[in-house]
Amino acid sequence: MLDAALASWSAWWDTVTPSFAFLLALPFMVAAAGLIGDAVRRRRGRR
Repeated sequence: MLDAALASWSAWWDTVTPSFAFLLALPFMVAAAGLIGDAVRRRRGRR
């Protein structure tokens, strides 16, 4: 069951264009940048 799901997911990723993959990943990159920035600000505030 898990193997079939991974195989179908992998097959779907093979059909995704690079521009769509970038747009799909963009919100996650923005969220990661925000979390890192918040962590840096909190560290600087303690000193």
